[in-house]
Amino acid sequence: MASLFSRRDFLPAGLKVVQVEIAGATIRFHSRSTKSAAACPRCGTVSRVLST
Repeated sequence: MASLFSRRDFLPAGLKVVQVEIAGATIRFHSRSTKSAAACPRCGTVSRVLST
């Protein structure tokens, strides 16, 4: 049976899954950036500090 979903449907480029938790009907993915710096989506300033 072919999969209806791709990993990219759930995990954008630049992120990697570091932990998966399953509790009842809930699945929680913990992810981390694979980049050492990123641009602020609001002002475009590049920073090495990434926040969630």
